[in-house]
Amino acid sequence: MKTAFKYAAQAAVLIAVMLGLMWLLGGRTHSTSATIRVDAKADKVFSFLLDPSLRRTWMGDVESIESLNGLTDAVGASSEVRTVIDSKPVQVKEEIIELEPEQLLRVRSEIPWATWTTNFALEASQSGTQVHRRTYTQYHRLWRFWSLFFGDPIGDYQQNQLDSLRQAVDAS
Repeated sequence: MKTAFKYAAQAAVLIAVMLGLMWLLGGRTHSTSATIRVDAKADKVFSFLLDPSLRRTWMGDVESIESLNGLTDAVGASSEVRTVIDSKPVQVKEEIIELEPEQLLRVRSEIPWATWTTNFALEASQSGTQVHRRTYTQYHRLWRFWSLFFGDPIGDYQQNQLDSLRQAVDAS
């Protein structure tokens, strides 16, 4: 009887460990959002989201943005963004997956350890444009574990980028 109980206890521990590992390493989508108001019309703000030279003015540590298929402002447009993350050069592959001029831009981005989709929704008013940014990040492999800890830094980063967008639009 003691032997059967011992094996059952070991099996229960093994199952618990396996379930824990599956939870840690399983699919994990992390979502963050940020919003700003810009004192400019939606068409001007939208151009800062699409035009590679204007994007570089507010995106931070971006060295270059190169089109991979000659498109920059249509669904299917893909580009390579060369940037720096944690003091290391990184190449980000991007593709526009949805576009409604002056209203919505949805971009899918990939790096070796994550794929994310960023939605920029613009709401025009007489006094300016409200920009809502929401990002859904899917971490790959062991990075899924680290996604548990990335919530606030990513949200802060998004808000800082939107603040930079507002400053760039205001300065133009």
